[in-house]
Amino acid sequence: MSFFKRRRWVLLLAAVMAIAIPGISYAQFDIKGRAADKLTDGVMKELEKKFTDIVAKESISPAAKAIVVKKLSEMTRPTVRSTIDGAMSGKLPNQTEVVNTVMKDILPRMPDLIAGAVAEAGSGGSDVRAVPAGTASSAGLTAASASSAINYDDEKDFTVEIISDSNTARITRYVGKNTELKIPPRIGGRLVTEIGERAFVKKGLVSVVIPDSVIFIGNMAFADNQIGSVSIGANVYIANNAFENTGYNSFSAGFYNNQGRKAGTYSNSWRLVSAGSPQPAAQPARSGSNSTVSASKPAASAASSDSAVVFAGNGHRYEVVDKSMNWKKAKEDCEERGGYLATITSKEEQRFIQDLIKKSKKTSFWFGGYREGKDWKWVTGEDFTYKKWSSGQPDNYGGKEDKLELYKNGSWNDNTNNASNLSNFGYICEWD
Repeated sequence: MSFFKRRRWVLLLAAVMAIAIPGISYAQFDIKGRAADKLTDGVMKELEKKFTDIVAKESISPAAKAIVVKKLSEMTRPTVRSTIDGAMSGKLPNQTEVVNTVMKDILPRMPDLIAGAVAEAGSGGSDVRAVPAGTASSAGLTAASASSAINYDDEKDFTVEIISDSNTARITRYVGKNTELKIPPRIGGRLVTEIGERAFVKKGLVSVVIPDSVIFIGNMAFADNQIGSVSIGANVYIANNAFENTGYNSFSAGFYNNQGRKAGTYSNSWRLVSAGSPQPAAQPARSGSNSTVSASKPAASAASSDSAVVFAGNGHRYEVVDKSMNWKKAKEDCEERGGYLATITSKEEQRFIQDLIKKSKKTSFWFGGYREGKDWKWVTGEDFTYKKWSSGQPDNYGGKEDKLELYKNGSWNDNTNNASNLSNFGYICEWD
């Protein structure tokens, strides 16, 4: 190749590199910029949750709370981005580190920021402070401010979901401000029979009155409150950690849910202060309806053992028996004790039994279902309508799986009478 040709190729290569190298650096910068944008959005999402929790404790209307959180977010976003950009000389910072850094800066200024945001929210002539129901609005209140005022009607302080028969309800969330709480037995004309998981978490409660209509209290329902007094009925079923971190979680489910617990008012550590039902019971119909309470079951011929636990949904007693035997022998053993292999006819009963088996060392349990021909039946003759089969089950593997097994996670499986792993089995006995 001649000198001039070589020179032309060198110049061409140099020109290509001059264009390509800046392009690569710009692309790298753009990728890092997009990553910083994504990190900023993630940090802001987490901060907004923290702001919402902090502002929730303020005595201002829901509309004002939303405005305050928005203002705090707008004030904070530039700080977040500058914090991220300042740490970008190397790799991107950790999201938690950024959140902690910003919160350390914001927390001391939070009262002033909230006050300023509230003032700004109300500057248009609307008072965003809460007004109790029934309080006459002042001349300075506009129609807009009156409509945004909190209504302290007990029923409006609760979010509920309707249970199957439309006549009963489950409380899923408390949005009121009363710290000395009396839960109404009816909301929207429906009987309150359940308190859902985490419904009253971190609500600043100091006392609670639970009506006798309630038959089930879910996991973490009242957790993280400084409660000093609980009034409760005798037969409501309480999940083991329903009162976690309140001073009421020191006893086992055996104390919570057997007839040894009297109706009345309890101080911390479940010390009975005064006996007596907090409110008259108003139980929904049982058999003959589709209510949350399961259908009536045949009466057993003898009393259960002292370690059996009552399910308030039907008044029956249940016990987990950690004896390893096949299904037929488990059925006979339970019947000799005056009971029958447990049946599960509703999601409430399923949830109760799932909670009951958590402390057992066994991993599988026989209960009272069996296949006859193509149909599954209960030993009690009840309708086999409620089901919670594990994925792909029942499969009748080998053509001999005609007995019902309950896994520890609560799902159902069909198995043979002499399961291959009988040492892992216990059974659940039920008494009326």
